Amino acid sequence: MTVTTLLIVDDDTSILAACRMIFEGKYTVTTAENGSDAMRLLREEVQDVVILDIGLQDMSGIHLLPQIKSLSPETIVIVISASEDTAMINRARELGAVDYLVKPIDAKALKSALQKVVQRRNSK
Repeated sequence: MTVTTLLIVDDDTSILAACRMIFEGKYTVTTAENGSDAMRLLREEVQDVVILDIGLQDMSGIHLLPQIKSLSPETIVIVISASEDTAMINRARELGAVDYLVKPIDAKALKSALQKVVQRRNSK
């Protein structure tokens, strides 16, 4: 089985560091602190899964999501956000997010969400 590539996009470096600690060794982990860097990285190498924060400093993750899906339709996107706004959650799902987790993120919930989408992808 091939190792899953994972891009984590968040402007909070402590979240990036925590996610790297949680997922490194099981996945090939790359991180980006803004949308511009994320798109550059995605153009260089398609990622299997992107964990995407909605509240980025340079652009909204909700605007970045369709760009990711346009560039790489097979990439699975899990959205994370401090907002529990139902309209935002619905919009993220309409744009192709498979899951939406509210910050502060529980490590167990994030691991579970990632494991589910990877298993689903690998079973296709």
